[in-house]
Amino acid sequence: MWAVTGWAIGIWLKCTAALAAAVAACWWLLGTDSGWFFIACAAAVLAEIYLTDQLRKEWAHEARGSWWWAP
Repeated sequence: MWAVTGWAIGIWLKCTAALAAAVAACWWLLGTDSGWFFIACAAAVLAEIYLTDQLRKEWAHEARGSWWWAP
């Protein structure tokens, strides 16, 4: 189970880093004066919420098969 937990945390960190890099690139290319920058930030926040929820579901699915998780 610790392997699955480590996998989920690793994927979450990679996704968060990729989204942060995308927002930083938008900031660098568009600047904060552009409305597109705020749309990119909102899209990154929504993507982070969605990806975190999907990873939580995957982790819970794997945890149900583990000995220490009561279904």
